[in-house]
Amino acid sequence: MESISPPLPIWLWERFWPLILALVLALAFWLWRRLPRRGPLWRDPARQHTDYLGHLRAIGHFHWRTGQSDRLLASLRHQVQRRIALQHADPVKALALTAKRLDIPEHTLSQALEHPPADRAQCVAMVALLQQVRQRIRSQP
Repeated sequence: MESISPPLPIWLWERFWPLILALVLALAFWLWRRLPRRGPLWRDPARQHTDYLGHLRAIGHFHWRTGQSDRLLASLRHQVQRRIALQHADPVKALALTAKRLDIPEHTLSQALEHPPADRAQCVAMVALLQQVRQRIRSQP
């Protein structure tokens, strides 16, 4: 009498089910690792270093590269102009008074408040000057 053997998939499952299961699990794991994920990857908070100054530099560099340096200076200029306007009712006289009180050439202060920077170094110098003026106007009576 001949014994009839089952079809190959059934015979494989009966004899090699641990191997087949391991291969299926390995394939599932490989697919899970290769498929794109939504959202950011989780990072350990203890290993994250938040460098705020580096972030500000990167934002400034991006705005400079894309020709948006006036957006960077607009808020600072507005704050300084508001404080200068408190010095005198006439804007020209207020600018002259502020420049004299802070011992800054008037044309330098005027240029920092009104003209776009020609290059990156001039933009950095303008920001430094405007921050200095803002701080010194605040601290003076």
